[in-house]
Amino acid sequence: MTPLQSVSLPAQATFGRDGALFEGLLGFVSQLSVVLWGLVLLTVVVRFVGIGLYRRGARRRAARMALVQAVPPSDPAPAAASTTTATAEVVQPVTVQVPPALASNSTEPPAWTSPS
Repeated sequence: MTPLQSVSLPAQATFGRDGALFEGLLGFVSQLSVVLWGLVLLTVVVRFVGIGLYRRGARRRAARMALVQAVPPSDPAPAAASTTTATAEVVQPVTVQVPPALASNSTEPPAWTSPS
């Protein structure tokens, strides 16, 4: 074991320089903390303002829909319009000739189809 007299200690200048570096680091971390807390508060404000705008718009839409449903139409539709029946046209399949320039000579399915 070495006696305490032979252990070298850093000079006073080194201690002062380290202290100044620590104070600079402490200042930087405190500024960063303030900036990050500011961002958190800004995010909270934007969130609640956005929720308020969204809910106010939803309330307006709901009130408008209730008003539209509560007001009956001024002139009713003719009775003949309600007796119409729906008809559907039958679509026949069509055969199309593919030009030779577009036709593929390979026997493999295209890459976008799944193998059967």
